[in-house]
Amino acid sequence: MSIDGLKQTNKRHHRECARSHEEFDKGKGPHALLREITVKDPSRKWTRGAIHQILADPRRTGKKARAFTRHQKDAKKPFETVELPEGTYPEIIAPELFERNQARLSVKRAEAARQCEEPERFLLRAGYIRCEICSCNMHVNASKSRHAPIYFCKEDGHSNTINSEKIDTLVWGYMIKLADEIGLIEQAIQLATNNNSSLREITAIENSIVNSQKKISQYTEDIANPALKGQARDVILGLLSDEYTNLQIKQEEKSLVEAGIIDMERLAVEAEKILTWCKTVKEAREELSYQGKRDFLRILGIKVFIGKSDKRRDDLIWRIEANLPEIQELIMSSTHKRESVASVMHLSTCYP
Repeated sequence: MSIDGLKQTNKRHHRECARSHEEFDKGKGPHALLREITVKDPSRKWTRGAIHQILADPRRTGKKARAFTRHQKDAKKPFETVELPEGTYPEIIAPELFERNQARLSVKRAEAARQCEEPERFLLRAGYIRCEICSCNMHVNASKSRHAPIYFCKEDGHSNTINSEKIDTLVWGYMIKLADEIGLIEQAIQLATNNNSSLREITAIENSIVNSQKKISQYTEDIANPALKGQARDVILGLLSDEYTNLQIKQEEKSLVEAGIIDMERLAVEAEKILTWCKTVKEAREELSYQGKRDFLRILGIKVFIGKSDKRRDDLIWRIEANLPEIQELIMSSTHKRESVASVMHLSTCYP
């Protein structure tokens, strides 16, 4: 291939890379991107891995590029990472867009089916169930060597576990009862899908970013002044370094908030389906899909906290928290008394 032909090919690939990031930012998934790019550019063998590589490679921003130097063959670490200067790779996408997409990818990875065999067996996995002792997320252990699958906490060695099927069934039973509270469900949907606060937060972060950029510009001018020497110059260099760090943090915060807004838009569409399901007469309600159940949990802001009982085989100690105070009041009383449901101990629920 000629140099001109190679340049044209690179430009086409750069356009596809930029378009993939823009479409992913709008809510399109990797599978949909793969189907589209395969039709548009059949000259290459596109794979799902290639799409993920495009979305996750920081070099597309023109920053954080690395190379590797090789030591002798028998070295413990034969390759050593070397940071490359900015500009070594061209900036194909904006760093803010890249950070926003990384936030969305991290959520998708946490909830991906590959993170758990038979994910639909575990309603509360990936964020809805936490350890009461340390407040960390609990994980799935469905090893064949176990008598039954469990959720477990792997932090601090306190060995907090719970039977996954039992707690999933109990929690969803309470959610079905809450589905009759149509007024509260509508309030919860409005709270969960209202992005006004996020928009205000983005405005505040953007103003803060502008201020940081002005300070960086001023410090850079001060450093260029040949009259600035000695300790005074060191102080300005320190302030410049701190401000660059602050700017990076603020840009990452903005990306996370923007990723959340896109996810809210998808949730708003699903929320209408869930509200219709809630309004259906009990006897006529169909079973919600696995994703529908998890969206319902998210709309209500449900978090299940698991305590550790002295009698692990006999008792389960658990409680539910919700975002909306009225729903929280329905779920949990303030007395923290214990009630028994089919030999399962739980904390302060309003339903016997």
